[in-house]
Amino acid sequence: MAHVITDLCTLCGTCAEVCPTECIKAGEDQYYIDSVECIDCASCVDECPEGAIFADEDLPEGKKTFIEKNANFFS
Repeated sequence: MAHVITDLCTLCGTCAEVCPTECIKAGEDQYYIDSVECIDCASCVDECPEGAIFADEDLPEGKKTFIEKNANFFS
């Protein structure tokens, strides 16, 4: 998975608006990134006002569970 959205997401939608592949989808509690469609451009990271999006290898230790949560959203 290229990037992961965490619980810091406030559902503002800015990330989805700037995504060139439209791989970011709204869930009930946050947005999610489809790792199959993500091209790792990081546009969403730069635009997120909450700092909720991380490259999977840069996730803080307490946010590692969001890798699976993002993946499960698309399965």
